Amino acid sequence: MHKSPFKYPGFESTLEVLGWLWDTKIAAVAGDCPGFESWPPSPGEAMHPTLLAGFGMPIGEMFCLDELAAECEKQGRWTFMFTSEVLNVKGGVASPPNALAIM
Repeated sequence: MHKSPFKYPGFESTLEVLGWLWDTKIAAVAGDCPGFESWPPSPGEAMHPTLLAGFGMPIGEMFCLDELAAECEKQGRWTFMFTSEVLNVKGGVASPPNALAIM
């Protein structure tokens, strides 16, 4: 069995976390790590298939959030509308984000 050399932080891949995401009615998840969930995943399965195919929940990864955090600090505001449109590629399964935070 091949073991991945990659390790990074993120949400723990558990049924409890999936249940919490579902119960809180979160529409999408994102972060500034290579993956939304920690890697390697917890014993069991990775959350990606459940989030994407089961919940229909978009996952944003590798978002650069430093400038957004600085702008929030500058304005003293921490709520905003966030939108991101993916590239329209026939048969595509992933895309760089075209993200926009509207303050």
